[in-house]
Amino acid sequence: MKRLVLGKQLVIIFLMQVGLAFAQAPDVASKNYPDRPVRILVTTAPGGASDIIIRPLAQRLTDTLKQTFFIDNKPGASGIIAMEAGAKANPDGYTILFGTVGTFASNAAVHEKLPYDSIKDYAHVSLICKTYMVLIINPKLPINNVKEFVEYAKARPGKLTYGSYGMGSFAHLLAASFSDTTAIETVHVPYKGSLPAITALMAGEIDFMIDTLPSAVPFIKQNRIKALAISSPERFESTPEIATFTESGYPQFKPSAWWGIAAPANTPKAIVQKLNAAISEALKTPDLIDRYRASYAIPVGGPGDELLKQISTDLKTLTETAKKGKISINN
Repeated sequence: MKRLVLGKQLVIIFLMQVGLAFAQAPDVASKNYPDRPVRILVTTAPGGASDIIIRPLAQRLTDTLKQTFFIDNKPGASGIIAMEAGAKANPDGYTILFGTVGTFASNAAVHEKLPYDSIKDYAHVSLICKTYMVLIINPKLPINNVKEFVEYAKARPGKLTYGSYGMGSFAHLLAASFSDTTAIETVHVPYKGSLPAITALMAGEIDFMIDTLPSAVPFIKQNRIKALAISSPERFESTPEIATFTESGYPQFKPSAWWGIAAPANTPKAIVQKLNAAISEALKTPDLIDRYRASYAIPVGGPGDELLKQISTDLKTLTETAKKGKISINN
């Protein structure tokens, strides 16, 4: 009988030790993180604005954490392919996601169904940087400021056309929102990207659009398109000649495009915190700040909760815009 009791005690002790080992395993993994290369899923094709932002940051993370952070561009379906892959990756910190306001917020505002939830399916690591939006027009239009633009549009209801980089895109929703704010009637013409839309604007195929400052500036500097207003709170230091929407009489219109990094939901908190700390350190380095500012982007950083808050705020605003404008994509 004593032998049986002793045997049961040994089994219990063994099971307790096994359980303790399993409980400690995530802590050990988090402490040693990263001990192999980390994949960064990017929602856009190589060579675009997202690439310009993420590549120097990936190199800085590689230098800081002593493991390679490599880029895996997965464009297509308005970023949905990469977003789904990021949500369904193993929550071990070795696949993280670099997304945009479009992929985190705009998609959910217009798609009836998505294979990911921007709030629930990710551990939000950090905002990275932001840039401002600019109202641009074909330079042949007899318009020099927002007031003249609104008057011109109101005199031609339903005649002015605006471009965007796709149905339901951030640019589409912003132009629809601005049209509603100014009580003008306009027509949307979607294109397969920012550059094709700007090319159409220069050719006079469309009349205006609202795009990111980095995308528009090269053509503004060449006088191939005309900028009427920027969404920054004050005139932007790199483009002081462009008036703000606030100056132009529309202080409520102040959108910004942004980029953020997230990991799959249930990624250990210690890993998320380590990534956040490394990103925060990187965003304070003068060389990275200079590179971003040269691309008309502003480093942001901050805790993961700030990214979650930004997503929630923009999702609410953009969903209201989509409903008001009856902008919907039926999957």
